[in-house]
Amino acid sequence: MNYPNSDIIPPSAYDTSLDGLCGNIPLRVNRHPELADRGALRAQRDWKRAFGSLPPGFAGTMGPKYNFVSTCTPEVLPDRLELVAYVTEMTFLMDDMIDADAAGAPNAVAAPYMADFLQAYNVVMGGEMVDAASCSPVARMIIDACMAMRETDPQGAKTAFGWLSQWTKVMLGGSESDRGKECQSLDEYLQYRRVDVASDAAFGLWIFGMGLHIPEDQQKTCLELSRPFWLQFSLANDCHSWDHEQKAAKVRHVDGDAGDAFVPNAIWVSMHRHAMTSEQAQAACRIKAKEYADEYLQVIESLPCRGDLCQDAKFLLDALQFGMSGNVVWGLQAPRYRGEREYFTPSQLEIIKELDSDETVGQELDSEHAQKPPVHDTPKHSPAGTHHEVVNGVGQHDMAHAAVQDAPALGIEILEGPSRYLTSLPGKGIRDRTVHTLNSWFQLSPDDVESIKKIINLLHGASLMMDDIQDSSQLRRGKPATHMVFGPMQTINAAGNQFLDALHEVQKLSSPRCMEIFCGQSHDLWWICNLECPTEADYLAMIDSKTAGLFRMLARLMDAKSTSAKKPDVTLLTRFMNFLGRLFQIRDDYMNLTSADYTEKKGFCEDLDEGKYSLPVIHALGRSGGDRLGDPATCARAAVLLRNLLAQRHVAGRMSLDQKKLFLEQLERLGSFEYTRRALDALQVKLEKMGEELGILKDKGLRDLLDSLKVATVVSGELRSMADRVP
Repeated sequence: MNYPNSDIIPPSAYDTSLDGLCGNIPLRVNRHPELADRGALRAQRDWKRAFGSLPPGFAGTMGPKYNFVSTCTPEVLPDRLELVAYVTEMTFLMDDMIDADAAGAPNAVAAPYMADFLQAYNVVMGGEMVDAASCSPVARMIIDACMAMRETDPQGAKTAFGWLSQWTKVMLGGSESDRGKECQSLDEYLQYRRVDVASDAAFGLWIFGMGLHIPEDQQKTCLELSRPFWLQFSLANDCHSWDHEQKAAKVRHVDGDAGDAFVPNAIWVSMHRHAMTSEQAQAACRIKAKEYADEYLQVIESLPCRGDLCQDAKFLLDALQFGMSGNVVWGLQAPRYRGEREYFTPSQLEIIKELDSDETVGQELDSEHAQKPPVHDTPKHSPAGTHHEVVNGVGQHDMAHAAVQDAPALGIEILEGPSRYLTSLPGKGIRDRTVHTLNSWFQLSPDDVESIKKIINLLHGASLMMDDIQDSSQLRRGKPATHMVFGPMQTINAAGNQFLDALHEVQKLSSPRCMEIFCGQSHDLWWICNLECPTEADYLAMIDSKTAGLFRMLARLMDAKSTSAKKPDVTLLTRFMNFLGRLFQIRDDYMNLTSADYTEKKGFCEDLDEGKYSLPVIHALGRSGGDRLGDPATCARAAVLLRNLLAQRHVAGRMSLDQKKLFLEQLERLGSFEYTRRALDALQVKLEKMGEELGILKDKGLRDLLDSLKVATVVSGELRSMADRVP
């Protein structure tokens, strides 16, 4: 999988034992942790404005090094991270308020807050009219957040609200919350704890945060499959919060002795229901947490073979694994479990200042507890009584003064905006999967693997941005293409910058030049603009220069960095990569014309709008080595029809729906789809044979990769049915 919104953290930066709570899962952190801190601090500010202060001893999602949202959900999109962090901080605030006021009756205290969630749901999704004065302060904050979610992504917000509403109704029913005290075993308690940890609500919020669109039935399947993840998550929280909860239980009792009073924690349950000592209970909970983590990793390994899940569903389940390692690392440094925070970081102080400083935000600030940001020289004020003409709110003297000062460096956010937008759109991840599969033989370090993936993804992203401009594509991965959001000029700038970044990285590895990619693209454009249909040999040569170039490059880069005695022969491997690139591109062209899933993500037969000469079109026009169905005269008439349709597309800039239907009918009638499927089957056979010669076909990852690129036969009539469903 490709993880465009997060970076892997070097193992030297954290405890890789992960406190014994999960296996060797790398730590990933969102690339914009400051947005998560901003969301948390904004929630604290709003809470203080509503209630005057935070709950006693409150420490929320922020830490001195990591934010809960940045580490547990590292793949949240940049434009949604602050909002997700705001909602998460709100739930932490309500949780602490309930704990502080519970006095043995948590349900009674929690009920008003649960009702606030339902009221927000009814207002935002049901259109319920409500007088702002009649809303509680919490309800108003939740309504505002929900409205922002709906404006950002109506469908994603609907998904999040649906799961939130479901969890809220369960909690209001009381049965789950009451059941915690009645649990007679750890397994029974964990089923209660999975609901209490708000897994349903978090599940929906994270789907929204990652910008995923998953059919409702598949969402339910994902939640079922993620059960071991939530159980591991709950046990990790209980292990980290045990000391804190023990102290809180003692405070609630006048004599300072909690005795046998129920503490909602797996360690307490193990001690009182399974007759363990505290040390035994903690060890048992860690072992069980690791078992659940291992069980969930097996779920992830099975994903490539599941045909019942869409790509977004698989991406969600894959990304959740980093929630386990992220939650552990966050918990090990979280003030929420480790005592009250001692200071704010400089970046957090800047956010606090922007949100109106210490009077309205977060924990109390003073000189003893705040880390001071660097002090910069400030311009001296004009002497008293001196006046200057003011233009647009700025004194003339100040303008002259500023003009001779060193200007701060411009930020890179605008330059990298298009690139970050593109990488936020989940892709197929074929190249990343190929790198991980080949590393069984090359045995590169994790850092080298990430570096090579970065180079390949930079080049791939740059070529996609340019490709979409040159092809006038409207959609990319089901969302507006980058130039449709940022404009062609800014997108070209970003692509050029990304290409140069990749070249810089490649040069550091002494790798061959990568201009072949763009050489291949120039041939593709020439054929389209001049209505010149290439031969099949020309088409394959174009693929070899364009799509296969990145596959060959990743093989050469891995070979250059590897010292393993197991590594395969690089000459044979680059030929293997060449055929893999052909398989990938021809399959992609075929699916563009035949797949309902591609229609949903890219539009109906988008390649026909571009006038693209793909293998089915080349075959139908008689430019391949394959025989067409029908007598020569019929084939010639069909070819004339197709050329005229392509010429009309050239004039209009696109094909109408009826023109596309007619074009597809001719391709199917001439046997062009069948010819393309035979080409794909031949490439599969060739790759399997070469894989055996190289000794790499024994790897399950490679077999799964090749299996994922197989295509199904299109039954006659399916294309027309697909076209009829286009609005």
